Amino acid sequence: MRSMLFTAVAALVAAAPSFLVSGRAVGADIPQIGGVVNYVASSGAVHVNGVPVTEFSAGEGGSGGTSMNFTDWMVNGPNEIVLTVEPVNDSGWAKLEVQEFTSDGPVFTLEQNEKGEARGTFEAEGLPEWAWLRATPQDEAAGLEDEVSAFHEAFAGADMDKIIAMSRPFLADQEIASGLTTEIFREELGPILEEGTLKELPALSIAGYLDGRLFRVKGPDGGPPINLEFESEGMSGAVRAGEWWSMIEGEWRVIR
Repeated sequence: MRSMLFTAVAALVAAAPSFLVSGRAVGADIPQIGGVVNYVASSGAVHVNGVPVTEFSAGEGGSGGTSMNFTDWMVNGPNEIVLTVEPVNDSGWAKLEVQEFTSDGPVFTLEQNEKGEARGTFEAEGLPEWAWLRATPQDEAAGLEDEVSAFHEAFAGADMDKIIAMSRPFLADQEIASGLTTEIFREELGPILEEGTLKELPALSIAGYLDGRLFRVKGPDGGPPINLEFESEGMSGAVRAGEWWSMIEGEWRVIR
């Protein structure tokens, strides 16, 4: 369970489409769509419906690859996937293979070997109504930085009730997608809060997406604002949380 929690709390969706609960694959009825981007001497990003799901960067002579799950950012119907690339020299390029996890090969491939964008569309069906679809659009992120501070304070005080209250849309989505119940979340995160070392809240940058229904909060390193490092049961790691927020029923709440 604990490895599942690391992924979920950090709002990083694991490549595996489900895990077993009572012998049943949770989330097996939900289509799982993702991608693998490989890149050489270039920087860029992958966006799904305008939301950045990953960024990448490799300098001259460098290369890399990363995988990602798109499912949480997709809706039923057409979904636009965009690969943005900026090579650092004439040899730079990036290639994105979009995959359904039940298929043997990529559904389609986007490739770019010069500065610019490559675009594709994936037609999805069978997805739930994610919490961010119900968000109230906001012209600006008024009060959000204070809520991020309150979320950090809840981690600092090991206040599981407050963390759960501020994360309810996230937890509702994850129960559908992966079987992460509030009870499992409380059971697994509680000891980590007591054992871990919480880093100070960094300077924050905030950007809005999806016409103000979704806001991304980042620290100077480009990562989520909550960073809780720990060692437990022979394992070490970090919980990274609080990156994606929406206004739900008049309150800022963690979405991913």
